[in-house]
Amino acid sequence: MNEFRISTGQVFDNIRDRLQETTGDLNRTWDHIAEGTRLSQPADDPLTAVRLQGISREQVADSRYLENSASLDALLAREDNTLTAYGALLQRCRELVLQAANGAMDPASLQAIAGEVQGLTDGVASVINTRGPDGRYLFGGFRDDQAPVLQKTDGSWVVNNDDPGQRQVTIAQGWQMLANDTAVALCFRIEDGQGGSFNLLDALGNLHNLLLAPDETINEQLNQSLLAIDQGLNQVFRVQTDVGTRQHIMAISNESLDQRQLYAEQLAGELGDLDYAAAMTQLNREMTALEATRKSVVQLAGLSLFDYL
Repeated sequence: MNEFRISTGQVFDNIRDRLQETTGDLNRTWDHIAEGTRLSQPADDPLTAVRLQGISREQVADSRYLENSASLDALLAREDNTLTAYGALLQRCRELVLQAANGAMDPASLQAIAGEVQGLTDGVASVINTRGPDGRYLFGGFRDDQAPVLQKTDGSWVVNNDDPGQRQVTIAQGWQMLANDTAVALCFRIEDGQGGSFNLLDALGNLHNLLLAPDETINEQLNQSLLAIDQGLNQVFRVQTDVGTRQHIMAISNESLDQRQLYAEQLAGELGDLDYAAAMTQLNREMTALEATRKSVVQLAGLSLFDYL
């Protein structure tokens, strides 16, 4: 009788374990169907869970890169528009120099031109001190919290921040893009074609003074002013071209990131999304197994020692 009782207890234990296991499988399948995923917890498929975690990390990083690119694109667009305005101011200065070079100009006419040149010079300085969408100075270098130029009490312009550094923004893994340009490169150290450099604001200030008090060398000095303005325009063109190149490269990078995001979503779906047809088949199989296990319990519970005597 002891042997029969031990055997019966073992049977009950086995059935109980199988019942718990079948119920657990059934609950997990229900969870998968409710969540629409193959994995309710990493233990369901550790290898797939690790892959999904890696994909998720890449998606987060790529989203951050795309956000960086969007902010940088807005900043560069603002800079491009500012450079266009800057170029227009210099172009008008050029026209005035050619007008002043007309021998028929009298002192009063030259003074009128000088007044406009002064206003254009103020405009150039204002453009150099333009702030970006984030409130920082577009051409401030690393120290973009300070205005690049300031006007002294005597009306002259001085360099307040001559930092030549350029900030960088990460737009993809291992890929950084220049985020700004500097007043130093744009205006204060323009190559003069003879191995040296000059300050464009100083050149415009000299032009203003020349027109107020012309002398016999005015034509020669106007030619020098014209050359300085042309070199300033060339520098604006170079910087603006570089800005456009950065925007184009960034657009290519963004397209690649968008494709990566789409592929990552598809791969994550293939790895983690639930195959409902297969899940329903599995659910039916597990419900059948659970029902069979329950019947075994009922049948075993209905047996007694006298059934075997």
